[in-house]
Amino acid sequence: MRAFAIALLLCGAAVAALAAYPLSNEQYETMFYEWTATNNKTYESQTEMLHRFLVWKSNLDYISSQNEKNLTYTLAMNAFGDLTNEEFVERYNGYNFVRRDHYRKLNTKKFHTTAIPDSWDWTAQGKLVDIKDQGQCGSCWAFSATAAIESAYAIENSVDPISLSEQQLVDCSTSFGNQGCNGGLMDQAFEYVEQTAQCTEADYPYTGTDGTCNTGCTGTIQITGFTDVTPNDENQLAAAVYQQPVSVAVEADGADWQFYSGGIISDACGTNLDHGVVAVGYGTDAGTAYWKVRNSWGASWGEAGYVRLARGTNECGIAMDPSYPTGAKKVA
Repeated sequence: MRAFAIALLLCGAAVAALAAYPLSNEQYETMFYEWTATNNKTYESQTEMLHRFLVWKSNLDYISSQNEKNLTYTLAMNAFGDLTNEEFVERYNGYNFVRRDHYRKLNTKKFHTTAIPDSWDWTAQGKLVDIKDQGQCGSCWAFSATAAIESAYAIENSVDPISLSEQQLVDCSTSFGNQGCNGGLMDQAFEYVEQTAQCTEADYPYTGTDGTCNTGCTGTIQITGFTDVTPNDENQLAAAVYQQPVSVAVEADGADWQFYSGGIISDACGTNLDHGVVAVGYGTDAGTAYWKVRNSWGASWGEAGYVRLARGTNECGIAMDPSYPTGAKKVA
């Protein structure tokens, strides 16, 4: 620690230039060491530690400056604090958007929207497994598709959900166009599970790296198909979510996503879809309509692993590419 403190003094001008609010270098350093201990962070060299400290400090200053704006949501330092936003996006996002307009028109169900309730939350219905963590692998698409299948099975069969294997999709669905930790699509994952039953998480555990397909696990849940929701129609999306959790894609490449801690994100992202998640509910909070969205960055991120997005404005592109699995059942 002494060597690190000396290094900080030597680059004091650079550190001071990054400060956005009045904390001393010693305060920043103490807070950083506490953060590394809490998050089990180790670094290969003093140079790497100093670099990560400066990144972390810049992120902390950004969080403070955003929270001072009294937005509809708040940010907080978390386990991603020593990553630049570019590094974070490269490691944790992985939705590879492909235009499928003609197919979607043939595969879209029209919902009646007059009878749905004003609010709904599948997390209160016991039809979702615990929040999972994709780690540093661009497998968000696999987690989105798996969560949708887990819930579809539980809802369609009036049973508790079964935790299924994302790693199987990462390793085995490449022939359907997915690229493992380099990204994929939920619909292409659904196509795989139409043909090959998905194994349980216990039988095919997650490693967070690309691996060789294990064909020896016993397939447990299979689907008969999947259905797309009318794009850019949030009333249709609400009706679909009331039926079951829906896989959706969002733009989640900003620092406000990286450090989101609570509230309703609004006017904070565009529509360049890069991350697969699951819409699990909707409602209104203090007059602001929102979507409740399940993420795959662990339960310590956001609102216990969930995020709320403003509803009615296509926030982050949530209504652009939704779909859900159908006919989920146990393999006999």
